[in-house]
Amino acid sequence: MRTETVDIIRDLVENIGLKLKIKSVTDNEDGTYDIDVCNSLYLSGKYENQNNAFTIEIDSVVYEVISVENDIVTLKGDTIPTVGTKSIQAPYFFHGTILQTNSELSQISDVFQKTPMVYLRRTFTENWNRFNTIERTADITLYFLTQANFEHWQTENFDKFAIQPMRKLCYEFIDKLLNNKQIGRFEVYTITDAIKFATFVNDKGYESQKFNDTLSGVQLDISIPIRKNYICNC
Repeated sequence: MRTETVDIIRDLVENIGLKLKIKSVTDNEDGTYDIDVCNSLYLSGKYENQNNAFTIEIDSVVYEVISVENDIVTLKGDTIPTVGTKSIQAPYFFHGTILQTNSELSQISDVFQKTPMVYLRRTFTENWNRFNTIERTADITLYFLTQANFEHWQTENFDKFAIQPMRKLCYEFIDKLLNNKQIGRFEVYTITDAIKFATFVNDKGYESQKFNDTLSGVQLDISIPIRKNYICNC
């Protein structure tokens, strides 16, 4: 039985295996802790006018992410984190056309229950091979997206709070593909900043936003060679 490409991409995203490597911890003695990490991954600090902070779970303890500065992450929680390699939750996964996905996401009122996300845009093309170990090559577009403030942010805000964290997440996904024996060899892919995702400018210069959520991140265009009999880890 063949596994559909949508389910394969979902499997790759949900089992991406993000590891936060904590080198040292400083107790600020005010309920916050500075952790020095090798790679802050998709973590993004709380920006001005944001009501709530992103949270991550480390060793079964939930922490608010207060700030991220040069791989020094400030967390707020009840227990001091410990040094070591920690697993953190995978991003959310969504797929569909822009209009369909916007409709589905609009039904989720809590933005922290849908971001950060990896969004697979439908439709896409699959090239199938009958007599090859590579069963199909899927030409897909993925978006790595998080919350943004279109009204108040300047370029540096988009970079700090969205583009840079989502680029790191995109790189982790690519590494996941390269290390997966069920994915064939690929050499070329394209990453493009999606500063104001799903926002289009008409011939009169007016912006039209196709998503109700204001999201920012990066777009990945890639042809993924998928070997026969792909087995999901789900």
